[in-house]
Amino acid sequence: MNEGTLTFDLDAICEPASKGIARAYVFAGFGLNAAGDPRLSEFHLPGRGQIRFVPDAPSPEVTAQYKQDFSVWIVANALRESTEAFGVFLDRLFEACVIADGASNRRVKSDSAALRVFQRAGIDGKLQRLFNNFGIKTGLVDEFQSLTKARNCLSHRRGVVGPEDCTDAAKTKLVLQFCAWEVFVHQPDDSELMLSEGALDQGGVVAKEGGVLAMRLAARHVEFSLGSVLRMQPRDLTSVFVTFWTGLLNLRTAFAKFIEHQNSTRTPT
Repeated sequence: MNEGTLTFDLDAICEPASKGIARAYVFAGFGLNAAGDPRLSEFHLPGRGQIRFVPDAPSPEVTAQYKQDFSVWIVANALRESTEAFGVFLDRLFEACVIADGASNRRVKSDSAALRVFQRAGIDGKLQRLFNNFGIKTGLVDEFQSLTKARNCLSHRRGVVGPEDCTDAAKTKLVLQFCAWEVFVHQPDDSELMLSEGALDQGGVVAKEGGVLAMRLAARHVEFSLGSVLRMQPRDLTSVFVTFWTGLLNLRTAFAKFIEHQNSTRTPT
């Protein structure tokens, strides 16, 4: 920030989230591809003469269970990586807002005190404080609330959905909400031809002449009943990363508008 006009390095503010999402995507890809590949069944750590905590040659059924549990572990760590990185990004964003607000001599008086309180809040609390204090919103409140619930379920209950994870009033299910890219062809007669994974796997679709290929963000959800195990499909996990990335872009845009407004109303010194 300089003394005359409020300026901030948006790339530096957003870096924790952008790197965290990329890391989670890559590491989840490595893990889930390994868990789903029947050729990969060696799980002992390298080295001779080491203590073995499980049998050297478990049955195929036990190995399959290891892989299934490994998938849950991978998803939990992917959500943890994304959530924690997003939280650090929100900390940086809030700190920048406090600095800008203080420079305009308005509400927040103590930078360090406000930041300490903010850092102790979860993702939901941080998003709420950004909106309440500075009018900055992600537009994905329900999505982030459900992702936080899923992360806690995977981290604290090994993916078994408990009453505290449920999002409905009756406490019977966890509804995981996220964004997903939807690819379709907008045809000359204004109809839409969806390009689903199934259609692409079967060789694609035949579009009318003049059709336009397009993409858009669509709302998606997956339900997990109380007592069930939260198991996400790879395509759903990809959509989770899309949700984090969309939230990042929305907040970046909202912050830029906030600073623009601050500069337009600020009394020159």
